[in-house]
Amino acid sequence: MKKGLSQTLYLVIVAVVLLILALVLLTIFGGSMTTVSSLTEAGNLCRTQAMASCAATNNMPYNWNMNTVNVGGVPKSCSSITTVPQNCALYAPIST
Repeated sequence: MKKGLSQTLYLVIVAVVLLILALVLLTIFGGSMTTVSSLTEAGNLCRTQAMASCAATNNMPYNWNMNTVNVGGVPKSCSSITTVPQNCALYAPIST
């Protein structure tokens, strides 16, 4: 009787740990599609993301080359929307 109960408890704990791990991974890597109405709005959104990412990590956003912006029903990447260099040189904070 004890063995059956401990196996059940073990399986429940494993299932809960796997669920928590899946939620953490989805939170970290779940870059969802952002819908915008114009190319200008999309460009502003991409520039804002680049400035925040460059200021925080000195790297471009991890999803810069992924189709994460929906412009008029067409998925586009920030790298295809903006015409700026693909590095943080343009987005680096200005030193005073």
